[in-house]
Amino acid sequence: RSRVYYIPEFYNYKEVKEWLESHGVKQTEEGLHDDFAITAIMMTVDPNLVRIREREAKGKASINTVPLLPVEKAVEAGRKIVERRAEVTVEAIRKRMP
Repeated sequence: RSRVYYIPEFYNYKEVKEWLESHGVKQTEEGLHDDFAITAIMMTVDPNLVRIREREAKGKASINTVPLLPVEKAVEAGRKIVERRAEVTVEAIRKRMP
């Protein structure tokens, strides 16, 4: 028998921001629609998704004052964010399972 669960913990961006801050990533809001977490996650797939070379050429290779260069460092941060969100989500799913 299948079950469907809504797991709000996956969408808890406040927790992600606090977790990032506990790991030394402090953002200063710039009024953009995005943040470091989402951008770094996108970079794990392909840094070109965030137009990293164009950003670099214009001197705008950061988001909310957090640098996106070197690319390898941002990609590694993105991987850690994905891992954290997965851990939190799996824990929440396990708590809801009968």
